[in-house]
Amino acid sequence: MSNMERKRQVNETEAPTDTLRRVVNILLSLAGFILVFRFVFLLFGANPDNGFVSIIYRITEPFVVLFNGIFAESDMGNGVFEPATIIVLVILLIVSWLIQSLFAKRTVRRQ
Repeated sequence: MSNMERKRQVNETEAPTDTLRRVVNILLSLAGFILVFRFVFLLFGANPDNGFVSIIYRITEPFVVLFNGIFAESDMGNGVFEPATIIVLVILLIVSWLIQSLFAKRTVRRQ
């Protein structure tokens, strides 16, 4: 086998950061999913005494409270349009993009 042929035969393995990238992606996606639930529940006036709705509100409150008051909330019939949740979702999207860029899939090549 010539030197040129040896260089073409390369074993590719996943970089160690791929697992971390996947875990971060799953966690941030889950957080975004829960925040969307909060937004929809508030928008349509979901019953806060319902167990599931109450859990969603309690889980997301620490994230949203930081951004309350930037824009005024709007009453919409029985529901409320909460801009703070949208702000948190946008920030979460930006953070997710930055983290994914840092841990972009890189292939480690070994001979």
